[in-house]
Amino acid sequence: MLYEFPPFRLDTANQCLLQKGPSGADVRIQLPPKAFFVLQHLVDNANRLVTHNELMEKVWPDVFVQPEVLASHIRDLRAALGDDARKPKFIETLARRGYRFIGKVGTNNAVAAHDTIDLASGRLVGRESPLSKLQQCYRAANVGQRQLVFVTGEPGIGKTALCLEFLRRIRGIDQPPYEAWGQCIEGYGIQEPYSPILKAISELCKRNGEPIIRVLKAKARTCILQFSDLLSPSERSALEIDVRGATSGRMLREVLDGLEALSESRPLTLVLDDLQWVDRATVDVISEFARRQQSARILVIGTLRPLEAFLNENPIKMLKDELLAHRLCSEISLAGLTQSAIAEYLDQLFTGSDLRNGLAELLYRRSEGNPLFMVAALEHSFEQRLLFEEDGRLHLRSPLDQLVLDIPQSLRSMIEAQVDRLSAEERRVLEAASVAGALFSPESIAVASEQAVERVEDICHNLGRRNQIVRTAGVQHLADGTTLVLYEFVHVLYRDVLYEQQPLGRRSTRHQLVGCQLEKLHVGHTDEIAAELALHFEHASDWGRALKYLRLAAENSERRYSHREAIALLLRALELVSSISAEQKRDAELQILERLAMIYVASLDSRCVEAYQRLAETASTFGLHEVSAQALLNLATCLSWDNADGCLKVTRRASEIITILPDPLTQARMRMSCDFWHIWAGGWNSEAANQVRKTFRGIRHRCERTLLAPQLIEYGMIQWASSEYGESYECVSEGLEALSEALGAQNPYLSIAYQKAQFYLPRALLFRGEWGKALQTVNTSIALADKNGDSFPAQMLRLTRAWIHFHAMDFREVVALSEPLEDTAERFGGSYLVRLSLLLSGSAYVALGNYKRALEKLMTAQKEMNSHAIVLDWCFRLPLHAALAELWLSTGTLTKAHEEASRYLDLALSTEDYTYQAFAAEVSARVALADKDLNTAEEFISQALRAVEEREVPLAKWHVHATAAAVYKSTCKNILRRKHRHAARVAIHSLAESLEANHPLRPIFLSSPPVSRVLADDVIHAR
Repeated sequence: MLYEFPPFRLDTANQCLLQKGPSGADVRIQLPPKAFFVLQHLVDNANRLVTHNELMEKVWPDVFVQPEVLASHIRDLRAALGDDARKPKFIETLARRGYRFIGKVGTNNAVAAHDTIDLASGRLVGRESPLSKLQQCYRAANVGQRQLVFVTGEPGIGKTALCLEFLRRIRGIDQPPYEAWGQCIEGYGIQEPYSPILKAISELCKRNGEPIIRVLKAKARTCILQFSDLLSPSERSALEIDVRGATSGRMLREVLDGLEALSESRPLTLVLDDLQWVDRATVDVISEFARRQQSARILVIGTLRPLEAFLNENPIKMLKDELLAHRLCSEISLAGLTQSAIAEYLDQLFTGSDLRNGLAELLYRRSEGNPLFMVAALEHSFEQRLLFEEDGRLHLRSPLDQLVLDIPQSLRSMIEAQVDRLSAEERRVLEAASVAGALFSPESIAVASEQAVERVEDICHNLGRRNQIVRTAGVQHLADGTTLVLYEFVHVLYRDVLYEQQPLGRRSTRHQLVGCQLEKLHVGHTDEIAAELALHFEHASDWGRALKYLRLAAENSERRYSHREAIALLLRALELVSSISAEQKRDAELQILERLAMIYVASLDSRCVEAYQRLAETASTFGLHEVSAQALLNLATCLSWDNADGCLKVTRRASEIITILPDPLTQARMRMSCDFWHIWAGGWNSEAANQVRKTFRGIRHRCERTLLAPQLIEYGMIQWASSEYGESYECVSEGLEALSEALGAQNPYLSIAYQKAQFYLPRALLFRGEWGKALQTVNTSIALADKNGDSFPAQMLRLTRAWIHFHAMDFREVVALSEPLEDTAERFGGSYLVRLSLLLSGSAYVALGNYKRALEKLMTAQKEMNSHAIVLDWCFRLPLHAALAELWLSTGTLTKAHEEASRYLDLALSTEDYTYQAFAAEVSARVALADKDLNTAEEFISQALRAVEEREVPLAKWHVHATAAAVYKSTCKNILRRKHRHAARVAIHSLAESLEANHPLRPIFLSSPPVSRVLADDVIHAR
């Protein structure tokens, strides 16, 4: 809306006061934002008393301000208008009541929009068929059939105009939908994840308020966290706790869940414009949206230039083709306008023109029906004064054939001709704007255009009024309360021409100036525009700043749970490191490598190996031995998942470096980690284990807990392998607490120590006999991992749950949990998953009596172990030999049963794992019993009993006592038989009671044949 009260005009769209200057051009009068809103409300209510309270509530809602503030703004307005309070022409004061605007006010939207004919504002022509298709898709979406439509075509063909017209039409229906527009921005490879989606959601929140925000808080927590201004501090803190460890999988899922939840109350139309520049995370959202099966009242429209997407290698082109092949989307391919459509367009602008058909034929031939070319050609002809309008009719100053000669031959040359006709002052402003990007404010480009801000505002405003090259694009509210009017190019081709015509050096200088100005405008909040700043400073060859903002942009990607985009940004930063000074290079390269390696680990990306290798070598080159040693220890962790020998080799290199570290406590902590890896990757070593314990006890109370967190966890893992399950649980728990303190709000999954620790809490509880607590812990962790979209931890934890079910005799569930993970060998770290899943399912099949299937799986596991060692292979061989011994014993193959039982016992005795020592001796006793060798059976069961007496090993306890009862029954030692039968029963009930009374696993355990035989035997003898 534009109000006129001569000689002033109030432009509410651009939030400015204009005064006609001596030359006839508008001059902008600067008003503070609040003063403008006071004037607007007075003018909106011209000739009516507006009370003090009304103005205060309108301009300062929910904020208490002194009445003097309003009076101050009224004085500013009178000064701007040249008004006299005693003889007012515009603002009249009504004492103690308020103010009244008394100037004669008129509205003139035509003048507000342009001073010349607005050739781009005519009704859309020649697009009824595409509009009909969109309306058909909308009707399908309205009844719950989710719709994805790609509107494709060449630049200037009218894709955006079609979408705008479609939105205009559906606003007029009985129940208009939620609508949102997400604009993709050309980022030259530097793009923030989910950018157009988040822009669209932000628009929805601003337009519709609390109902939208409430749904997103419930359904899309990772998403709503991206909008800090929508959350109170307490809400933000609570949500940050809930989303810790989230991944891109959870963000993607919750974005769609949130949008689908919104569509339950009203249909939702989402337009994603210029998808040829879309970021990869948004491509994933589009793909998942199309593939979901459930009902949703959502229509997604994406505009796309397929050729440009192909040339940019943007995956959206391939996705579109794939979805079309599977009938998961629709495509509306826009062709040029027909000659009759162009004639219809001319009829809208000029009634009864004799030139209609001839001009339509000319425009069609030259533009090939491209609407942007058509409009630009008409504008060109008007500016050349070849065409003019009089009394609503179109007239020609010279014959039509002369008009042919003056219209450039291509759209780009047409735009170049328009640009060439700009004044030098206008061209400088628009060149600076083309450097600034798709959206710009006069404040951001003033310095780069060598003009005062006020003059830039006037130039942009006058160009925008005519819709010539640029147009207004809303406002931006900065953190300090400043409001900026935004402009954008009418079409990206205008920006391209203006940008490309500048010499490289001038462009570089302007990128620097725009970047510096944006830093000033966003001081204290530059992280919000980090990707944009990185782009400017990289083009300006300001490598230090470019690196700074690339790293900030990577952090933004991490906050959006998008590791892939964060990796891309950090890799780009790593490429630029060589361009900065030597003193800056060291810290920058090390910090980038460290962050990159951590993200690789969290993503289970094999590139973590290369990143830690480079980090260790780079740190060593700079003489930073502690950093180098820590990188090698982290590298050892990465290698351990698939290469135990490589892990040990790296650990030995770390040990050599540790000896030259100056700080004894640092030396001790790292040496302890080296000893840990010698055990975990190389096999149990009592001397190394004792050294770990000695070192840990020596440093525990001398180091800060947060610093000692990794060693707390490693010590807990060693104690787990030593059958000290209570101490293991306490240390791992304490280590996790210390890690949480150290990490603060950071994603814990970026910590290698956290990755290790989360698997050993439930394992300690399992071996401690606290099955209920173990299941509760592991199920909570699985739910969180699933919710966060973190597949590797979820898979590992499911195998831990399968382990619990195995000892509780729920063998069918063990198979169901473990078999799906046997095909993950190809992924990084997959060897660990495959071996453990093969061992669990093979052992379960032995118990289920499917010996052929069991043998296949156990032999595959053994072959894997023999081919190459990985972490904990020495530990996994214990259940392998246990299962093989059980298999041969169950099938009556006693020779092989003796061999496997013997290997099992020898291996168990080489460790300090008393659970497996007891199990191994107990199996040997049963093999001897089956072979009628009662003396040997007694020897082995005595050995098993010593193991369960020396340590608290509840998993093995009932098995050992039950077998002891069977051995002593065979040797007719009835007192001992009764004693051990009772002990077995007590141990069984202790394990069962660790589960809640109604837990489904409890009856499965108690009714399993081995357990029920022990309990039934007790009942018989009690009678």
